[in-house]
Amino acid sequence: MQAQATASRFALLFAAAFLGVFLISSFVGVYVSSRGWLSSSLRGIVCTSGAGPAPKQREVPVDQLVVSHVNGSLPAFVLVTIGQNPEHPGYRALSRSASYYGVHFLTLGQDQTKGGKEAKLEIMRRWLWRQDPDLLVIFTDGYDTLVRIPNEELERRMRLLIPDNDNTTIVVSSELGIWPKWHLKHKYPMPPSHVENAYRYLNSGGYAGRAGALALCLDKYPPREDDQLFFTNRFLEQDVGHGVTVKLDYERLLFQTLTRVNPEEWMLAPATYRSRDGEGMVNGLTFARTDGKDAAAVLHGNGGGRPLYHQMRLLEAGAWSFEEGSVWYERSASPYEQPRMVLAVICAHPTGNNSEFVEGLMAMEVDYSKTDIFVSSGPSCDLQLDESFKQRFAAAHEHVEATSGNAAHKEASRLMRQVNASHLLILENNLIVQQHDLVAQLVQDELPAAVPLAVSDSGQANFGVDKAAFKNGAFRGSYHEEDRDKLVSCERPGLWPAKCWSSCILLRHDYKEKDALRLRGVGDGWCDARQSIFLDNRHRFGKLLSSPVEEKEGEKS
Repeated sequence: MQAQATASRFALLFAAAFLGVFLISSFVGVYVSSRGWLSSSLRGIVCTSGAGPAPKQREVPVDQLVVSHVNGSLPAFVLVTIGQNPEHPGYRALSRSASYYGVHFLTLGQDQTKGGKEAKLEIMRRWLWRQDPDLLVIFTDGYDTLVRIPNEELERRMRLLIPDNDNTTIVVSSELGIWPKWHLKHKYPMPPSHVENAYRYLNSGGYAGRAGALALCLDKYPPREDDQLFFTNRFLEQDVGHGVTVKLDYERLLFQTLTRVNPEEWMLAPATYRSRDGEGMVNGLTFARTDGKDAAAVLHGNGGGRPLYHQMRLLEAGAWSFEEGSVWYERSASPYEQPRMVLAVICAHPTGNNSEFVEGLMAMEVDYSKTDIFVSSGPSCDLQLDESFKQRFAAAHEHVEATSGNAAHKEASRLMRQVNASHLLILENNLIVQQHDLVAQLVQDELPAAVPLAVSDSGQANFGVDKAAFKNGAFRGSYHEEDRDKLVSCERPGLWPAKCWSSCILLRHDYKEKDALRLRGVGDGWCDARQSIFLDNRHRFGKLLSSPVEEKEGEKS
């Protein structure tokens, strides 16, 4: 009897142990399957028998991830970015360019409060572990990139670099400079000999691969490490495991970084885009390589390449055309209400016709309760403004310009910040205001900087066109010289990227002062082509008066 009881106890213990093992195995199987590890696709990524077990994953609540722009199941290829601020101009440029070209586009992390490079990789890592390992993913930074080719061509290039039977390749963007560890320079391999003018160093602002391979790679990410250093170490050490290899996009089929780019490497080339109504085609411009090879799918304004990126986001993906001007900046549909602003009247020249200038100034439609007036008098100024007129404004500020420099413009910009104004309208006294709703017309477009059309009888304009637009046969300027007359005559009305301004400009508070002021000087022989200012020639706002030199010559004749 005792032997039977002992046997029974052993049988019960064995059954309990077997049941426990079964339940644990079932639980682990379900858990692992939810991670994707049991799919045949991800098993195929393990190319060596010594690859070892899959790395343990950290738990992440699914509801912490926010996805936008793609509804339902994912396609076989998707462009992903991290974007916490959907109103950021850079994000809007990326989103619009992806939409224009029909690219399957996802945005992650819009509900995240933690920012920085660390959050970027952590959010991507979490998301990747929940995807089909076969999914083709291309990641790009969210605030300084844009797409410049259609979805079909982007997918073709992806599959050229990562064929259907390749589960192990990760392709990372390349650049000319090395960051953040200069001492790693000697560890970088030389680019393939068949690739001319290759970019040797890694840039983490763009990478592509299968979701499975990328998940394995990002699972090695140590918290708080610089994202570019992390990818640099994975590339130099090739230590992801499971047969995964990290390669650079030496030929720039997918990614083009713009920092340190040689001006001789690129040009603005003609391109055709859909018209605004979608019924026809219009002529615009696109980034092109001068070596004749196809330019990259994604432009990235990293580091010192941001000014060039700012220029390209105003042109690429149908953003601008000769026929329609800028089509991405649409006037707000909300009822107009003048914001807090500073009106800066800069008297830098002899007035010539004081009464005409003053009449135009006084007739402007301005909400005086929301406007400070700033009056600067230069050494040759003869402008007289009635004190009762200045008292209409919320406050009046006087400034004396000792020289003919731009100290008055800097002081006006400082005043805008001091009084927490959102806009600054600079108006020099060689411009007569002819349209009374000048302020409303310029403010409503919500542009960083807008220049109203103004033309003298002699053809001098309030905006600059680079007449040396051609270099070595390549078109590099914003306009052909002959297009200037069409802009001046309003034959082509719209909002147009301009290189510089002369006597009148509306600046928003977030536009950098140094950029705004260095763009002055029509006729000075230079204009910076990289900044984001617009000519508004939809209305003829005024005309430039004759300069003092022209008046004296007229008197002599």
